Amino acid sequence: KFRQSKHLENPLYYLSTNVVPAHRLKRIEAIKADITAKKAPILIATQTVEAGVDLDFDMGFRDIGPLSSIIQVAGRINRNNSPEKQRAPLYIVDFKDCLKVYDSITYHATINLLTAFARQSPEGISERDYLSLSNLYFTELGEKIGTMQEGIKIFDAMEKLRYEGKKTPTTSFVSDFEVIKEQGDVVSVFIVLPEAQEAKQAFERLFEKGLNDVEYGKRRLEFARHKQTFHQHIIAVPRNQTELLQARNWYLSDKTTLYVPTENVATCYDLMTGFIRTNTYNTHIML
Repeated sequence: KFRQSKHLENPLYYLSTNVVPAHRLKRIEAIKADITAKKAPILIATQTVEAGVDLDFDMGFRDIGPLSSIIQVAGRINRNNSPEKQRAPLYIVDFKDCLKVYDSITYHATINLLTAFARQSPEGISERDYLSLSNLYFTELGEKIGTMQEGIKIFDAMEKLRYEGKKTPTTSFVSDFEVIKEQGDVVSVFIVLPEAQEAKQAFERLFEKGLNDVEYGKRRLEFARHKQTFHQHIIAVPRNQTELLQARNWYLSDKTTLYVPTENVATCYDLMTGFIRTNTYNTHIML
């Protein structure tokens, strides 16, 4: 299991969409505080950290993947452009898992370009090469998977340093580019941690049958006070990974949102790594 080693001095953190947003926010703030205090924290994360997270690390390691994602990770290393960290590295490794997530076009386009650029610059690919590297990458993908028009918008975003932002019909950002779209049937799961119990109760009361307009209005106001807490304890999980929750009929009163009861959190939700994505749970589930 993922745990802080007693022999490791660096604070260790984990971020992914398996973890409820409330905990992700707290961890990001804790990481920022550790960086400021020069504690050199270590973060293990999925792509959830690639966009919209303002963190500044000394170095990074990433499995091979879409070049756009690699550049996003590079943006979390020496993010504040500190002179003493001008050569802060990002190491790209190949665990041979890329093809399990992305298509072969993505894998080969990324690895071939990185290899070619690395041969030209044995000491490492410099940030000043990102634009030309990205242009070649998106051109190759555009030719092979028919996304040239969108690729042109990404070229423009890269040239003008528009890495992140709200996409419009005429404006794109580097972070908008996706080689594959998230697929699969997902369902919302509410993790009823102790601090979220009142939010669950307020939500359940909102959907009680037989409410008149006045009572429904009161309950909407009641839920509004808990709305932020409610949404900060919801995660999206592939439906086929929630068979136990479905079998137990752990649905909220809206009949669409699944939940993990407080007394079963230890079985279905790890406080470090989040929702346990497996159909094999221990048998000590309280009924």
